[in-house]
Amino acid sequence: MTASDYAILEQLLDRNSLTELLDALSEVCSEKQEHVDTNWQDHALARIWGTAAYRVAECAHHHEVERVP
Repeated sequence: MTASDYAILEQLLDRNSLTELLDALSEVCSEKQEHVDTNWQDHALARIWGTAAYRVAECAHHHEVERVP
């Protein structure tokens, strides 16, 4: 990632909670899963994206993450 990518992430985090940002990232992973499965028929890779989506969402709703203002 570039310095400008980090700056964008910081701006997003300044405007949203960490939970919201991680939820959005989880949704992007889910959309990647669907795209890979539908357009590439790569079910193994789609499964990996689906697992990533689940784990990021799980992290987003961990009590320590939800405590971050």
